[in-house]
Amino acid sequence: MAILTVVVLLALLTAFLDRTSVETRLVYAQRGAYGCPLFGMVCNSHCKKKHFNEGYCRGSGNGGCFCSGCKMPTKKGCK
Repeated sequence: MAILTVVVLLALLTAFLDRTSVETRLVYAQRGAYGCPLFGMVCNSHCKKKHFNEGYCRGSGNGGCFCSGCKMPTKKGCK
């Protein structure tokens, strides 16, 4: 039982640290749908269409597509 508690706490801590590190560096994250096929070219193209400077993949398998460098920041996000 103690091992299960430790595993759950470590999982929650890892998720929290990952979320906060992403929020401090990046502006936008798109998970799932775009993923990272073709060495991240789909992700980068998606980010450019959303008016970001670049996009890169993070995670394993169908991981997240992260966009950074908003060209025109607004109160509602990136324009």
